[in-house]
Amino acid sequence: MAATSNLQLPLFEANGAIDLTGIYNPAMNTLDESVNDIKTVVDDIAAYVETQGVSNGIYYRIWSNGIRELWGNKQMTFNGNGGGKATVTFPTACRFSNYENYNVFLQLMGTSDSSANDFNSIQVTSTEMTTRGFTIYGWNTSANTRYYRVAFHVIGHY
Repeated sequence: MAATSNLQLPLFEANGAIDLTGIYNPAMNTLDESVNDIKTVVDDIAAYVETQGVSNGIYYRIWSNGIRELWGNKQMTFNGNGGGKATVTFPTACRFSNYENYNVFLQLMGTSDSSANDFNSIQVTSTEMTTRGFTIYGWNTSANTRYYRVAFHVIGHY
């Protein structure tokens, strides 16, 4: 009996008898196992970006493995011996099912002004985290009002 070149599945003759239990069924099991092996290999391939975009200055990516990633920055005013806050609202396409499903990373950044006065007197943190966004709070222990950008990177799963 002739067989296929890769999996050696049986090839029946046009007018020949077909043995469903002795030949056909084992051939289908071989095919099923091969498909399962291929699926395992495909599942091991690195994730890919399914959706990406930008909304109100916030860039985002949704990955095939369920990871969501957002980034951008906010201009903030840090009052002398006080602070400031800025709200980050996630694009509708890239929200989370639970606020515990993501992490926020913040970095204080300069502005177009070449000076970075009192940067060591300014701290920032994320708080008021929801499925739709979070708030950046900052405080300034110097007596001078300062202007900085705060970069954020959010990563998590739906």
